[in-house]
Parts: sequence; C-alpha cells; structure tokens
Amino acid sequence: MKTKIAISGFLNSLPLRYGLEKEPEVELITVSPSEAATGLSEGIYDIGFIPLAAYAEDGRLEALEGPCVSSRGSVASVVLVSHFPPQFWQKLLLDSASRSSALLADMYFHYSPYTKPQKKRVATCKIQEELNKTPHGAALLIGDIALQEKHSYPYVIDLGEFYEDKFERPFVYALWAALPGEFTSKLQEILRRCFRRGLAAREEIAKKWALENDYSDLSTCLDYLQHNIHYTFDEEVRESANQYLALLHVLGKAPATEVSFCPLSPKKEILSLGKPSRTIDSILSDGAQGVRLSAKDGIRLFKEAPLAELGRAAHARRLSLSDPKIVTYIIERNINYTNVCNIYCRFCAFYRRPGHKEGYTLSKSEIAEKTQVLAAAGGTQVLLQGGLNPDLDINWYEDLFLWFEQTFPQIRLHALSPDEIWHLTSMHNLSTTEVLERLRFAGLQSIPGAGAEILVDAVRWRIARLKTKSEEWLDIMRQAHWLGIRSSVTMMFGVKEFFSDRIQHLIKVRNLQDETGGFTAFICWPYQQGNLKLEKGDTSKEAYLRTQAVSRLMLDNISHIQSSWVTMGPEVGEEALYFGANDFGSVMFEENVVSAAGTTFQIQVEEIENRIRRAGFIPARRGPLYQPILEKTVAFG
Repeated sequence: MKTKIAISGFLNSLPLRYGLEKEPEVELITVSPSEAATGLSEGIYDIGFIPLAAYAEDGRLEALEGPCVSSRGSVASVVLVSHFPPQFWQKLLLDSASRSSALLADMYFHYSPYTKPQKKRVATCKIQEELNKTPHGAALLIGDIALQEKHSYPYVIDLGEFYEDKFERPFVYALWAALPGEFTSKLQEILRRCFRRGLAAREEIAKKWALENDYSDLSTCLDYLQHNIHYTFDEEVRESANQYLALLHVLGKAPATEVSFCPLSPKKEILSLGKPSRTIDSILSDGAQGVRLSAKDGIRLFKEAPLAELGRAAHARRLSLSDPKIVTYIIERNINYTNVCNIYCRFCAFYRRPGHKEGYTLSKSEIAEKTQVLAAAGGTQVLLQGGLNPDLDINWYEDLFLWFEQTFPQIRLHALSPDEIWHLTSMHNLSTTEVLERLRFAGLQSIPGAGAEILVDAVRWRIARLKTKSEEWLDIMRQAHWLGIRSSVTMMFGVKEFFSDRIQHLIKVRNLQDETGGFTAFICWPYQQGNLKLEKGDTSKEAYLRTQAVSRLMLDNISHIQSSWVTMGPEVGEEALYFGANDFGSVMFEENVVSAAGTTFQIQVEEIENRIRRAGFIPARRGPLYQPILEKTVAFG
C-alpha cells in the first residue's frame, strides 16, 4: 500500500515535494495546509506538511527533523492587505487555508494599538472578491495569491516582518508531521532526498511556476524561494517554533507543547544530517565522565533518563570536580536594600512600583545594623540586591559602596544583578564597562547571578518583558568577568518553559564560561507561585532534582553547584547533594524575595553542618570564592 502524503501546491512548498510524485511508494495529494492537517488527524493521510499551529493542536504528532518552511523577516506570502489604513479596519477576512497564518494575524492585532476587527473565514478563491465588497475591510492573503496580488493594495503588512521585528526570531509556518511510527527510515530518506533535489532546483521551479501562473517578475519569484523562505529546521528555528507554540498557549490558542521529532533514521549518517541517536545510558556515561553533551543530549536527559540513574551520573561528575568528601557552605546575609522597581516581573511578589506606600529604601544605618549581626556571627559576605529604583543613580551606589568598604573591610560586597547594572547604564547613558569600573573602584567585588531566569527571550518576554534580553544579560557578565569581577549564575525554571529552553540557557552559560571562566557557581530553583497569577509548570521535588542533575552534566566547565534549600526546604537540599550539588548555600539571616511569594525556610550553622554530616559528607565553611576559611570539621563516626 502506498503512503499517502499531503502537501500544498504553493510555490514555497514545491522544493519540499520535488520529485515525490515519481516515487513508487508514495501517493502525493495536493491540498491546502489546513486540509493536510485535518486529513492527517482524521487518518485520511499518513504524512502531511501542515501548519505549526495545527501541529500544536493535535498532541499526538511527531515532526520530521530537517525540512520546514520559515522566514527570517519579510516572508512576502503571508500579508494583511487593505485599501484603508489599519486604524480604520472593522472586518478582517481570513484565508482559511492555513491556521498558523490566521493565528499570526491574531497575534499582530494582540500587540497592535488598533481596535481588533471582526473576523470572517473565507475560501482562498473568494477572499479578494469579498474584500472588494467589505467597507473598511482587510484580508489575510497567504501563499501564491499573496505573491501575485498584494501589490494591488496601498496598505500591506508583512506578518513575517512583524514577527521578526517583535520577537527577533524567525517564524515557522509549516513542517512535515505524522503519527508516531509513520516516518519509517525509507520514507525519511525519500523526503530528504526530494528536499535536497528541490533546493538545488529552485531556479527551475521558479521559472516553471512563473510560466504556469502568468507571473512576469521572475527575479522576484526566485528571490522569494532563495531569500524570503528558509527550509532548514536548525536549532534556532526549533527554538523559535517552540517560542511561537508557547505564545499560542499563553494567548489561549493552543495547549502547551513543543516540537517533538521522530526517531532518527538509521541511514541518517549516510545522508550527512548528523550522528545516529545514542542510548540514554551512553549519554549518562559521557556526562558522568565530563564529555561535553549536546543540546539534543540534554533534552533527552530531561525527557527520558530515569531520575535515580540521572542522579548517579550527576553525583559521579560532582565527585570528580570537587573534593568528594567535602560539602561547603557560607555565612552571608542577603540585604534587599530597596523593593521599589519599575520592571514589574510577573513572577515577583517582592517589588513595589515607584510611589507605592509599601516601597522602601534602606538607610546606611539600617544596612549597618544588619551587617553587624552578620559580622558577629563570623560572616564573610553581604549579598546586596534590590529593585530597579528610578530614584537611585550611580552616585548613590558609589557613595554606599565606598561607605560599606570603609565600615566593614572584612565583609565582601557581592552586589547588584546584571539588570541593576543595565538600569544604571540606561539611566546615565554610560557603557557597561564604565558602570562596572566605577562600581568596582567604589568597592564592588563580585556579582550575584540573579535575573537570569531563563536565558531565552521568548520566555523572558512572557514573564518579565522589561528586563534585559538574554544576550544583554550575558554581555554584562562577560564585561564583568573581563574586568576581574567574578559572578555566580542562576536559573529559575517552572514558568511553562520547555525543556529546550532550559537547555539553551545552560548552553549559553557554558559558552560564556568557555570564553571567560568567570562563573564561580551555578544555582537553580523552581518558580515560587505563592499569590502570583503567573501560571507555573512542574516545580515538584522531582522536577528540581532532575533539573539540577541535568545542569551538573551539561555545565562541564563550572566546578560548583549549590543546592537550593531556600526554595525547596532543608530535606530536599540535603537530597540534592546526591544530584550534583557540592555546596549547601548559606546560613539564612533573612530572605525577602522568595518569602514574599509564600516560601520561607530558615536554618542556622548547626543545622547546616548536621544535615551535611547526615548525608555522609564533611561540612566545611568557605569564603565567597569557595576558598576554605576554617579547618575542615571532623565528621561523625
């Protein structure tokens, strides 16, 4: 029986189906993208080239890695057109051939300042006729009709260009999809072979299409295939596809999902499309031995590795990176010098907007009182963090830091997240280096890794859209490291991000560590929902331990992992010592940010040391840069 493969006849699909009709094992059916998706879900077709949004709606499907249709900027074939400016649009006619494009139009109006018009779905062949009869109307044109007819309208909005401008990412329109098991090795080879031949024949395809459609502008047609449309499903495109799926979920348009590829073909090496799939055991073994893991390895560990085996591998790697008998901790104090902040993160219950009656900024005497308690207890570091307070300029920080260094020369100043530094660069129109040099001269010694959340802009936009972008955050850390200012690095997960987002975060951190070597330690913790409205994902103990263990295996160049007992509780913090952590964090004098979201755990030196001993290790008090500051305590027994 032949495999029924459904794909559109749009110009942008022709390179993907090039020669498929000649394959004896295949029955090729030409339908619209939406019809391909419907037929695939109903079992009419075996494989379909379908809209990404339709893929998200059917939660059973797998995608074929490699070919897709995407655009980076202007796509030219998904456009809104009208005889009137957008502010006057009252009705929007949607071409029913592609659900992804219709949802992209929805997204445009979601972020547009204009009133959202009423929507009406119209068949492709009728859409222009309907538009000409609709006062103050606009239409979504997709595919070939968009290429041929958009120049007939004075107002044209390219939705690919809109998406790239808004999110700085490519947009993924469609991909090959099927139910699990349908992408046999032979069919994978056929689809990829036809795709490679189609890419090589784009000029021939453009000429033939232009002739058949009486389209005189051949150069525009060829430019469309070679530059507007992109066909390779690489890591950037996958990340962008998952971003779009996440946005659809946030907007209530689709369930939470991410792109899942079918198992790799045994002939994939022959096709020069990457290495064959590895077993989970081999990935765990490599990670335990310090072999660098790929993004795909990390995602598979999240999805497939048994938790106990993952923990064993992470623990083995931890034992090889630091003293296997020792677990360290530090005596420090977290002082939140202000809670006034103007970036309104959706996951933060601590901040108060400027002018709020509950807003505060601590005085020097209040900071001194808290620091004296720390010094009396033998503490060595103050972690000074607050909100982005528009009333506090760089002169205020310089004065505070100089005073602190003179008053408490024995206490290290570990202060200001990258976002607080970025805030000062924006306020004074100074470079990152200029701000950091001034703060270092005033007494700044190291930087906490706060504010990283997930270093994927799609996630950051959703939970904290006014914060630094991921590359801005990383570059501030880069500049600090080059100036000799060390830092920690963090990850907050559990905000409905994908496993691929967590892995991208870890790889970006790993890459920067390769470049600078400036990160002292990594700490991850789950989002604490408390009384906040931001929907949370899986923040269970198992999710935390899995995330920490995967982080230990992925971050082969960072020596120290800190367990997060502050968010998870001391018992889980103790268990985390067998999932890759070699540090128990700090004694907690006070904590305001996490406790504001409803999570409060506080323990002192004696309990920290007892828990480390109970886990089978020797507790050792450390300094800010993980140097021992006391003789190692003798273990019980």
